Amino acid sequence: MGMTRTSALSTSLSLLLLSLAPACGPAKSSAGATPPAEAPSFAAQARRGQALYGEHCASCHGASGEGGRAPALVGESALPQAASGGQRDVEFRTAGDVFQWMKAHMPPNAPGSLGDAAYLDILAFDLQANNIDPGPAPLDADSAAQVVLHP
Repeated sequence: MGMTRTSALSTSLSLLLLSLAPACGPAKSSAGATPPAEAPSFAAQARRGQALYGEHCASCHGASGEGGRAPALVGESALPQAASGGQRDVEFRTAGDVFQWMKAHMPPNAPGSLGDAAYLDILAFDLQANNIDPGPAPLDADSAAQVVLHP
């Protein structure tokens, strides 16, 4: 008798759970669709870059990019076109030039270790800090090459 009762209870519970299953799932908005994630943008990229800058760059370039043990990245003397004669051996005509140089040389103790996305985020932060507006779309290697720093 205990076996039959247990079996009937188990079957009833299974049927109940199966009938509730369609009600489970991701939450939907009132329109019936899952709300979209934040759209990619230059502003969002620069916010990520600010955090990465603080973590990987500020100890040498200063908390606000004002310079220190390394050249300034923000302000009138930041990102000059001419090569500095120090570690930098290329001209910075476009943001793409800066991006390529960053990937090859930064951080000094582990060049190229951050990955393209992180370098582009940091570059977006630096451009924004220098009031350079490349438009609403996030930077990529191609669009960075179109951002002229020194006309």
